[in-house]
Parts: sequence; C-alpha cells; structure tokens
Amino acid sequence: MSHNKERAEKTCLNCGTQLYGRYCHLCGQENIEPKENFTHLVNHFFQDVTHFDGKFFSTLKLLLFKPGFLSKEYLKGKRADYLHPVRMYIFTAFVFFLVLFSSRQPMHVVAIDNKNVVAPKDKVVFQSMDSTRSFFNLDFSGQPATVKEYDSLQSKLPVQKRDNWFVSSLVKKSILLGGEEFEKEIVENFTHDIPKMMFVFLPLVALVLQLLYIRRRKEFYYVSHGIFVIHFYIAAYILMLVSLLFGLLQSISHWRIFGLFQVISILAIFFYLYKAMRNFYYQSRGKTILKFLIFSLIVFVLFMLLATALFAISLYQV
Repeated sequence: MSHNKERAEKTCLNCGTQLYGRYCHLCGQENIEPKENFTHLVNHFFQDVTHFDGKFFSTLKLLLFKPGFLSKEYLKGKRADYLHPVRMYIFTAFVFFLVLFSSRQPMHVVAIDNKNVVAPKDKVVFQSMDSTRSFFNLDFSGQPATVKEYDSLQSKLPVQKRDNWFVSSLVKKSILLGGEEFEKEIVENFTHDIPKMMFVFLPLVALVLQLLYIRRRKEFYYVSHGIFVIHFYIAAYILMLVSLLFGLLQSISHWRIFGLFQVISILAIFFYLYKAMRNFYYQSRGKTILKFLIFSLIVFVLFMLLATALFAISLYQV
C-alpha cells in the first residue's frame, strides 16, 4: 500500500469499475490521487524494484552468507519470503553498471614515477582502454594519411598480402575518424554493450551446468540451473562492487591494505561459486571441485568467444 492520499471518488481510474474499497477488485489498481511529487516517484521505484520492506536486505544476507541456499528454496517452492531472483538481478545489475560507468571521472589520479599526477580527461579514456587494446591488439597508429594513399599502397602489394575486406574497412574508418578517436569509439561501444552481453551469456552458463549435471536432469531442470546462475550473477556483481570500493579507497588513501582487500574480493567470487555449487547440487567435495574447474574453464572460453564477437561487432559499427 502506498502512502498517497485516497481519492474521494469511488470509480477506478484504470478501468472505470465501481469501487468498494481502496483497491479495484477487477484490475487491482489502488484508488489514490494520480498527482505525485518526485519523492513519491523515488519511493515507488524502490518499492517496485526491491519491495523495500526489509525483504531485500533479508534476501541479500542469505544470498551472500549462505551460497546456494536461495536457489534451493526457490526449487522447493518457498518464494514468498524472498525477493524474486529476476527482480533482484535487474536491480543489482543496474546499480553495478551504473557505478562502473560512473567511476570514469573527467579527472583521474595516476601514479607516474611514484608521484601523483592529475591526468586530463582525454588521457583517462585511453588509460582505461589499455587492457582492451593490448588484448585485442588494437593499434591503428602509423596508418596512411588518406584513404587514397592507403588504396595506393594496397594495390602495390601482392594479392595474398593485402588486407582483407574487414581489416581494410576498419583502416579506412580509422583514417577518416583519426586513430585515437576511432579507438575511443570502439571501446566506448564495446563497454556499453557489456551489460547486454552478460544478459545473453546467462542462458549459456545455465546450459553448461545442465550438461555438467546431465545425470541429475530429473532433479534439476534447465530453469533450476538458470535460477542458480542468476543468484551467482547477483553475488558476483555485489563482490565486484566491493572490489571497486576498495580500489577507490586505495587510490584516495594509497594504503596497500585496500589493494589486498580488492584482490580478496575478486577471489571471493570463485570461492563463492564453489560453495554455491557444493550446497545447491549437494555432491562430494571431490566431484564439486572437478566440476567447478571444468565449469570455470568452459565458461571462460565461451566468455572470450562472446567478448571477441561483441568486440568485432563494435569495430564494424564505428
């Protein structure tokens, strides 16, 4: 129930039904004044997304400190006492990516020769791209000044040594936009498509689990693995948020202890996954460790393939 004032008129604004209480018996809409202020909107958002009545925090506590427990409860049909996993995933992913993208500040403190240097905005963009550029070997420096010059150089090469159509189109775009601007747009496109990629990746991860536990298919359906993966995603996002927090504290205070906590937060994701698999699928430590290693390897390979495909799309969309 909201705290908005109830309307004096006893007709539903949504369907026009005659009302006999605060709620419409036909469509369920609450009979309140339609005019809302900003505070009401914010409160309504938190109520809709998290059922902000204590259920969010109680679910969060169980999720983090009892890996696999909520997934088992969901399978048993015990769902009313906990926040729905999909609803919680949407909220957690929204907060995580909001914080992640917001952390790219216009000014950034970097360490050069053990001294603090304030880097300009345009430098920060390329510092944040270093790992992406090195992994995908992204380097458009040293290209010809014009497309005409590039075509001329290519025509002088043997056919087997000329750039293929994909590389050729990328080089031409790089020449037209400028190397640094081209790299910036590529990484921006790739970065902002990561939330979509993670959502698409979720059913693939669930499929890997279904194959790993194929002998228990009568006990664990595909949706069961999907719920398990959603809960793991939520925990992983929260632990990565903690890691970002420790990274921020280290950059501000320069205390190495926060860097250690940051590493521990990342390692905790893998330990959490093992514990969740052990508690949810309830197999011996040996079997769980073996399946954990196989699962991690397969998921890593699939992730890299999907990331590479997404990066190729980002390249071509610039």
